[in-house]
Amino acid sequence: MQISQKKIVIFFIKFILLLAVFNDIIRVPNTVISGYRLFLPAILFMSLINIQLTWKYFWLGSGLIFLLFIQNIIFCEVFKYEDTIDFVWQLRYLFYYFCIIAIFVLIHLLRKKDNVVFEKLFHKGIPLIGVFCLLAYFGAITPSFERINFTNWNDYGACLAAVFPWFFIECFFGRRRNVIFCAAIIMTLWKGDSKSALAGIIIQIGIISSIALIKRVKQGNKFLVFLLPVLLITCFVIVLSPIKVNGYSIREMFTGMVSRIIEGQVYEKSDTSLHFRTNAIIYTLRGIKSSYFMGIGIGNTGKLLRQLMPDVLTGQKLASIALSPHFALLEFFSDCGIWAIVLCMYIFMRAIKELFRAKNLDKKEIFFVAFTLSFPVWIMSPSSIYTIYFIFIIIAWLYEWSRTKSWKVKDKNYV
Repeated sequence: MQISQKKIVIFFIKFILLLAVFNDIIRVPNTVISGYRLFLPAILFMSLINIQLTWKYFWLGSGLIFLLFIQNIIFCEVFKYEDTIDFVWQLRYLFYYFCIIAIFVLIHLLRKKDNVVFEKLFHKGIPLIGVFCLLAYFGAITPSFERINFTNWNDYGACLAAVFPWFFIECFFGRRRNVIFCAAIIMTLWKGDSKSALAGIIIQIGIISSIALIKRVKQGNKFLVFLLPVLLITCFVIVLSPIKVNGYSIREMFTGMVSRIIEGQVYEKSDTSLHFRTNAIIYTLRGIKSSYFMGIGIGNTGKLLRQLMPDVLTGQKLASIALSPHFALLEFFSDCGIWAIVLCMYIFMRAIKELFRAKNLDKKEIFFVAFTLSFPVWIMSPSSIYTIYFIFIIIAWLYEWSRTKSWKVKDKNYV
């Protein structure tokens, strides 16, 4: 049987995406060389075949390098945080960005080659990887498997929060067995103490449940009009309650953290996860303000925090060049400046706009809304997301889907 060139290309793309998902596992031991990164030249070649992609990403890369050069001059000459530009450090982060852009190239090519396979990637591939993430996370927090330590379990916590909306949405579409999987995700994250991932999932549940109730009301169930306010009030009571999760007060995690960030009041010591993250956010916001929203250059936020938070520099951290702010979105704003803020605000406003027409949303639109609006919370779970390519595969898929599918066309399946 003759295999077409198209099928070979599609198989090749899916194979590289699979390597990207397991980037932290499939690698040369004790190096940063992974299976996915070894195929970057092949991705570059595939994009060069398409002249439109070639020019698009050439100008994108050129603009990024030029902007980065200007930002680093400001970082070194204006704010005097460093004496000279650390080109090796910048090349490292440029490489990270190149790896992320390569994901978007692959997803774009997959959609162009076969839209059916493109759809299946989301409906079958992403849930399957979600199951693996749950097993990997469970293994990482189990004493019998702790010595394996193939990756940080908070990375898997973020991945679970990224796929949770789809499993929860499917519960409303008749796949009741997904309730067990949703409960397993929540219990595993609770056991692993992934507070940010859990908080993001709570927001997702609130958004999806609200949309589901609105749809039921549209279908004539008026009783639920009274149920939705009750659920919202219950959520507020829980947030304001003194209940503790793994030693942390829910009230302190939400109202205490938010009030300190708004007031710019740092904790005296960054001796706990909550205190460190709160202080890191406050100092990063100060850095954004001091740069007049121009950005300080990719990777430089961590260097800034290392200077501003010396009280956490103990043990191995003393030798580190930078500290992770544990908030990738805010780090993106700080590193890249106003263009990053405008881009993300546009996406968030689009998600909010979709939320206001909740009664007309289909499954993928609901996922887009829940994923986007909860993203700023659960993305605080990992120390960095530059190598968590599974999340970028989802983002790239949503980007390509939103470009090609009218927001007014429905799947004819409603919650």
